[in-house]
Amino acid sequence: MVDPHGKLFGIVPYDFRPPTVQRFRETVWNRNSDSILSPQAYGVGWTLNLAALKKRYPAAFWALMAFVAWRVVRRVRRIAG
Repeated sequence: MVDPHGKLFGIVPYDFRPPTVQRFRETVWNRNSDSILSPQAYGVGWTLNLAALKKRYPAAFWALMAFVAWRVVRRVRRIAG
């Protein structure tokens, strides 16, 4: 049987266990970690730890948040017509 989580080739993390809110939160907003990249809560690869990004690079964090907000507003306006 194949393990549902681990590392491919000893480097790339993977996790195919059913995702939970707790694991997703620890992946995306882990205040206890200084690492900007953390393993995905579900899938293959890494994701951004936004808490570490905010702590280490506040300007980059707020630029990313502004970009995401801009994209959301653009999408909503396009859908609304």
